[in-house]
Amino acid sequence: MREVATVGGLSVVEVAPGPQPPICVVDFARFVDTTTLAMLLAGNNRGHAVYRIDPLRDLHRARPESLVALAAGYAEVLFAARIEPMAVASYCSMANLGVRLAGEFGVPAIPVEPAWPDEQLVRREELAVHPALQEADRFLSWLRFLRLTAAAPEPEPAPGLHLITSFDRDYGPAPGWSGPVPRTVLRIPHNSLLEAPNVANLVHAIVDK
Repeated sequence: MREVATVGGLSVVEVAPGPQPPICVVDFARFVDTTTLAMLLAGNNRGHAVYRIDPLRDLHRARPESLVALAAGYAEVLFAARIEPMAVASYCSMANLGVRLAGEFGVPAIPVEPAWPDEQLVRREELAVHPALQEADRFLSWLRFLRLTAAAPEPEPAPGLHLITSFDRDYGPAPGWSGPVPRTVLRIPHNSLLEAPNVANLVHAIVDK
């Protein structure tokens, strides 16, 4: 992986090169090394370049006022790097940001295992994390991101929006969305989702249709 652009403390990293139009992935790894959605898609990229945005990597140095400002900031980074994604995939609590970023480019948003943080989740996270982690940059960035997301309204559904969830952890569409939202529920446990080739295949099927 290599960092390809940084603007205002926000960065984008190339995970896999490719001659086909790029896919941007908004995801994170909390406090341990683990497979990420970007890594899963990079391992089966079908020729698409894969770029990764990780707010937890950036929010210890960047200070956006809102999630809207954060999405606009990442759009600026992608423009600076001359990256025009054909889709934006996101993972878990990054769904709100991912849908907003897709809206900046007018491309499909593909939230995988989307979650929609609220103030109650922020409070639970503050209480649940071991004290030894509470001053770590990544934990502070995690809480900062959750607060920005909890304070933000639901994003407008992007054109081509499609949710992908596991059967045992399906939080559904954003609470404020009305009408049907395309969604695929996979018979894969949530703790195995990022190791499943079916997820990458489905993302590519949505992107390439």
